[in-house]
Amino acid sequence: MRAAWAEKTYAVNRGAAVLTRAQKAEFDRLDAQRSELETARGKAAAQLEALEARVKRAFKGGGKPVEMPSDDELTEAREALREAEAALTARWYVVNDPNAETLGEILRDSPQGVTVVRDELTGWLAGFERSGRETERAFYLEAANGTESFTLKRVSRGVVHIPLMCAGVLGGIQPGPLADVLDAQRGAGDGLLQRFQVFIWPDIFPEFDQAAQREPVSEALREAAAAVLDGLGTLTPESLGSVYPSGGPAPLLYTPEAQAVYDAWERQHAQALKDLSRGEAYRAHISKQPATFARLALIFHALDVVTLGSAHPQPARVGAEAAALAAVWCEYLAAHARKLWREGRRADVLDAQTVLGYVERGRVCDGHKVADVRRVLAEGKAGMTGPRLDAALKVLSECGAARVEVSTPPGGKAGGRPVKTLRVHPDALAALDGAEGEGVSA
Repeated sequence: MRAAWAEKTYAVNRGAAVLTRAQKAEFDRLDAQRSELETARGKAAAQLEALEARVKRAFKGGGKPVEMPSDDELTEAREALREAEAALTARWYVVNDPNAETLGEILRDSPQGVTVVRDELTGWLAGFERSGRETERAFYLEAANGTESFTLKRVSRGVVHIPLMCAGVLGGIQPGPLADVLDAQRGAGDGLLQRFQVFIWPDIFPEFDQAAQREPVSEALREAAAAVLDGLGTLTPESLGSVYPSGGPAPLLYTPEAQAVYDAWERQHAQALKDLSRGEAYRAHISKQPATFARLALIFHALDVVTLGSAHPQPARVGAEAAALAAVWCEYLAAHARKLWREGRRADVLDAQTVLGYVERGRVCDGHKVADVRRVLAEGKAGMTGPRLDAALKVLSECGAARVEVSTPPGGKAGGRPVKTLRVHPDALAALDGAEGEGVSA
């Protein structure tokens, strides 16, 4: 358990490293310039206050006449104060455990969006059930789309209008808690889990390579990657040349070749959506893949633009190579979605793994009575009821790891309860590993 936790935490931290690095750099920049920026804000506030005082004296009359400031002067002073206050507001890239009100204020000042990073998503999902936070689930449903405005109205904070609400979530979760979440969901639910489009369910791990684990990443490679990722923050519609004749930002379009790649993928995707055997939840998940395709293609295109700089032939158009990578990734993610919505709901498989864990530790052995097995599991706080144990033993039987032998009661008494004995195959653990592998590739 400890090793699994550490690996999951490491993966989440590595995935969030770019964001946390950018956030630290932003806080460091603000700290270094705080005195200067606060001085600028004080001057701007004082200038506006002086102009407003002149307005009051001019309207009050009496004594020496006071020249009324012009509307342009007042507007410029207020704009200067807004700019000075905005300069003291950090740009947010990553947050950890905000409530809806706090996240709303951050998003109001972060039109580029933010990412909520949680090492353990179980706590994040459980937060929606806490008193006073019942509406947050709907808030995140809106934020995941990344295209709409949103207005929060709270007694304590007043009205918070978010012109463009965009928030992503990055984290990890163990199979057991995830199975509980999925089992509690009926059908496709409200679509929150389907919005986790880049969902990875590792199945079979390669042989441990200690030398590869300890091989350091060269400093030059780290710096080159950091430079590319830092460059993403400098991209604007103007720098890409994607603007309307009026000067407003225009959406990036595919090149004809990239459009052909997407069209071919979309035809295959439409057929997959018609496969009713996959279940409502899975089809709801992949129904969101066209938007995922576009976002992935845009990400790959942006990386190319930053890497090539002025040498990029068409920065305002997403090319065929980026679209092809997006298609490959969508196919890869669909395979993980099939695993999620099939095996993720298999509580009996997880219970079967629990039973084998007791076999591995010698707590459950070949020849034990099923009633004794149930008692051992209860003592170990596995919380496995009779029906759950029966379902788990059925899984073990189907994969050849174990079977339940039923015999007549002692003394052959008629009408007595049959005796159920667990027979464990010598290669039980390997048998279950094989069953899991078959489930992954299907």
